[in-house]
Amino acid sequence: MKYLHFLILISIIAVLITGCDEYTSPVPAGKIKESVIDTNYIGCWDYTGADYTGDSTLSMLEPHYLNVVMFDNNRYILQMVKKDSIKPTSLPGLYEATTCVINGSKIVSVRALSSDKAEYLIYLYGTDGDTLWYRAFQRSKLEKQFSKTPALKKYLTKFLNDTSVMLPVKKYVRTK
Repeated sequence: MKYLHFLILISIIAVLITGCDEYTSPVPAGKIKESVIDTNYIGCWDYTGADYTGDSTLSMLEPHYLNVVMFDNNRYILQMVKKDSIKPTSLPGLYEATTCVINGSKIVSVRALSSDKAEYLIYLYGTDGDTLWYRAFQRSKLEKQFSKTPALKKYLTKFLNDTSVMLPVKKYVRTK
């Protein structure tokens, strides 16, 4: 039993460490009113893991499902739920997500709804067949902050193809 508690504690710590190096911004990468909903992303996705390539920090998430729901014409609601449970993961339960395209790359700005402050996680994302993937920019490598979306967009343009400033690709497969 102590071993199980130890594994749970290690998993929680790993999740917290992972979240600590994801680039955050006080503004989204794109204007919310210009965000477009793509119904191909709506549904339930099963987390399958991450690709550990290149220069990256340890990145590990507990087994979970990602539920993607259309909230309105410009925003998704995301929910992470533990596998074999109805309980949310140790991460905040609900997120708001908006999208934009920068130089042909799809970018999603994700904000925890449980947070009082505007803090967006910025990810590259896409699909490859029935696999949804996303990749975070590393906070320790992109340290600048911006108060306006156009300035953030211009800054991110420099790093869209630079894998040395990104964390491992995380992947999900569609379940429903």
